[in-house]
Amino acid sequence: TAMFAAFTERWIRDAGPEGRDRRELLARLGLSVPATDDGDRILGVFDGSERLVGTGSLVGATIRGLGALPECRDEGIAARIVSALVTEALRQGKTELYVFTKPETAPVFQALSFDLVARTDDAALLEWSVAGRERGGLAPFLSALSDAAAGRPDGAGAAVVNANPFTLGHRYLLETAAARAPHLYVLVVEEDRSVFPFDLRLSLVQDGTADLANVTVLRGGAYVISSRTFPSYFTRDDAVAQVHATLDATIFAERIAPALRVTERFVGTEPYCPVTRTYNEALKRVLPPRGIRVTEIPRVERDGEAVSASRVRRLIREGRLAETRALLPATTYDALVAIERKKESDPESAALWKRIALGTGRH
Repeated sequence: TAMFAAFTERWIRDAGPEGRDRRELLARLGLSVPATDDGDRILGVFDGSERLVGTGSLVGATIRGLGALPECRDEGIAARIVSALVTEALRQGKTELYVFTKPETAPVFQALSFDLVARTDDAALLEWSVAGRERGGLAPFLSALSDAAAGRPDGAGAAVVNANPFTLGHRYLLETAAARAPHLYVLVVEEDRSVFPFDLRLSLVQDGTADLANVTVLRGGAYVISSRTFPSYFTRDDAVAQVHATLDATIFAERIAPALRVTERFVGTEPYCPVTRTYNEALKRVLPPRGIRVTEIPRVERDGEAVSASRVRRLIREGRLAETRALLPATTYDALVAIERKKESDPESAALWKRIALGTGRH
């Protein structure tokens, strides 16, 4: 249309007047403003009078903060923004893209070949892959889970742990769950935004459960408490945590649990972290109507205080590694001692210990 031609688009910065206009536009639309780093891109669409009428951001491999003024929605602005962001992502060499958006905006993305992963009353997650639907995104992850469950019992249990690091609290949760379920799948959060890197967390969980015959430890992938499904788990954005938690729980119930033939999800009680508590509440609300029980197991206590990974990290930061022995399985404690000892002679161990000893991550 002639009106459509009157719109112009350009990359804008978060700082300055255009960034302020973007924040005001997103607030007016009831959307949260996604945090962006230097490598991320923000697109603005302007009308003939240079008024910002639409915006969207490419944050890593995720399209976020997409919105347009209601009076301009029939002008195809959202599609124009998505098209520009996809083109930019391809220019950067990205092969998979994701979008976290309001459910009513999902059809815009579906019309542009995005596939719906899950939808709730408040949010939708969609994805697009260069490789196509069967070879990229969720499909190969679900296929790998089905392969892991092949030949194992139906009615299995599942637990998700970040294990930053793996404590006696995690061990108690998994040992108790394994005693109640015919088989237990432990999904380790793969997002590498914790103090302890993912590969170390995964090996600590594997070593700490090696004696439990009916436990299988799996990578959590990009669909279990990740920046894709649950970005506020890794930030302090508690206001939107419930929306993200509900979406993550829905993906688990509708896509992941069927692949593993899981009918029970085990969680630990959460005395400290409000986001994890919100997540547990979302699981209790979302899973049972879909035929999955949620079983909450009380936290282990030591000296009148719940055993928590944050307590372990605090002791390490304070140079009190020896005191963590009472809170950790021998496998975790021995691994930490080994890294600490090797830091003088091995540069890799030195860098890892520095990350652990200085770490102040939330989870």
